[in-house]
Amino acid sequence: MALDRELQRSMTNDAPVAILTPTWRGSGEASWVVRQVAGALACRFDVHVVTTQGKQPRIFKDGVFTIHELGTCPEPQLEIRRDLLVASLAHSVLNRGHELDLPSPTGSREPVEVSDLLDEGVLDAWDAAEEPLGLLRPRAIVVADYRQLGTLRSIDRLNMPVPVTLLPLCSDLPSAMYSHFAPLFDRAAVVLTVTESERQVVSDSYPSKDVVAVGPPLAANPSVWREPNPYLGENDYLVVLTDAPLASTAYTSNLARLVRLAFPYQRVAIVATDAFDVWLRGNVVRSAPITRGSDLLRLMAWARTTIDLAPGSLVARRCVESLLYATPILVPEGSKAHEHARLGCGGLWFETSDELVRCVDAVLDSNTAEELGKQGQGYAESKYGSTQSFIRQVSSVVEATTR
Repeated sequence: MALDRELQRSMTNDAPVAILTPTWRGSGEASWVVRQVAGALACRFDVHVVTTQGKQPRIFKDGVFTIHELGTCPEPQLEIRRDLLVASLAHSVLNRGHELDLPSPTGSREPVEVSDLLDEGVLDAWDAAEEPLGLLRPRAIVVADYRQLGTLRSIDRLNMPVPVTLLPLCSDLPSAMYSHFAPLFDRAAVVLTVTESERQVVSDSYPSKDVVAVGPPLAANPSVWREPNPYLGENDYLVVLTDAPLASTAYTSNLARLVRLAFPYQRVAIVATDAFDVWLRGNVVRSAPITRGSDLLRLMAWARTTIDLAPGSLVARRCVESLLYATPILVPEGSKAHEHARLGCGGLWFETSDELVRCVDAVLDSNTAEELGKQGQGYAESKYGSTQSFIRQVSSVVEATTR
């Protein structure tokens, strides 16, 4: 009864939009994208977020949002097992040179034993969503993350034709297109993607589905131009971003060492998880790790080039931010950042360590770096630079499903 009263108090006269997401709090790109979409919808609708996060069920306000924590997160090892198995199956299909095994109109060709193994322990996490959804009676539902098949059961129990928008958040495109997850794509009235490559893959796999790319909004912060990093000043430098400690033997750490050894007379600023190094002529100035987002933006804005060795797998947000400051990017081939470098003509990409060295050598030419930076800035501003455009696009797409 207490839950009912709290829900009733949180409702408005108009039916809200409900967002079903496995995570609301989090520092990753997926959580950030979900919050951006929620913010856009909140400009037009009352937004309720239902998430499996939390230690126990509770309802609370987070700014303009009403958060319904179910406290039913699956065991991490079950989700990891599912994702590893799906990746193995999906990528093996691609390696054999066949199209992904999408379901036939009468159902999936996937063996029942495999389906049961993939669903074990993860579908039931969404059963608790039936109660808040039944009381909210939302006008529309947004499901974040293509793997959340359990949401369908709670949605169907509403016994009302509520339209569903899918925000798939496809970090690994082959896995997302695997037949097991087709029911969620099939149920969606529209699919929202955050990059052009994600939109293209979903459109190819579901040609009858309405798929719209909505680049989450990013903007250059002019305050970073007030002063450069104190260890670098206005000197010319390359900034290298890794995802490991400096002394690690991880691939990205080894590539960072390669850059500073291959170009000893060029200042190289290496951002690691445990420290920040500035190298020149074999000498290093070491300081505390970069932890504030504004400090990282300042580094990229003043750099000749951003070498992101571990770009985000969903949006490659840091690379887009670098381009917004007209700083070109060097990124691994096949990454989401590769898309920004290629489509925006704002950078170069590499597959091997030799190619990385050649790319660095190319951007040491000032004219090349400047041209790439200008082109990339135009691309980033057009695709990701307008908050108002993002708000209009997201809210109008979701609203159109209710008509």
